[in-house]
Amino acid sequence: MGLAYPELTEENSAALELDSELSEAEATASPSPAPEYTAIKSGTEGDDVFAMQQRLAELGYLTVEYTGMYGEVTMEAVKAFQKANGLTATGEADAETLTVLYSAEAKAADGAEATATPEPESETSTAEGTVTTHEDA
Repeated sequence: MGLAYPELTEENSAALELDSELSEAEATASPSPAPEYTAIKSGTEGDDVFAMQQRLAELGYLTVEYTGMYGEVTMEAVKAFQKANGLTATGEADAETLTVLYSAEAKAADGAEATATPEPESETSTAEGTVTTHEDA
């Protein structure tokens, strides 16, 4: 049959080569490993804390302005997140908590009243108006 219609043989050969190349690419591409997180302790400051606070705010657990300082307000937000996501509610952002926090399976706050006690507020006047911040969010 290939002799009567050589173009069919060439097309089939090219298609088989393409399938083979795709299969090889899939076999050599390994899934990227899940990121490993380092625990963040209360009292810590920095970009890791800020990123955690940002994610907590996205999910509705942190509702105040955050600064990258892991204070009492952040600890209470972490506790609420842990409780809602079936983790031990310690307030410390251990590797397990961070893995769940940054996953697509992280459960958002359901609108229940926050159990966190508000931190003392300080007000700053600006050209745009008054800004209320928490010193150790």
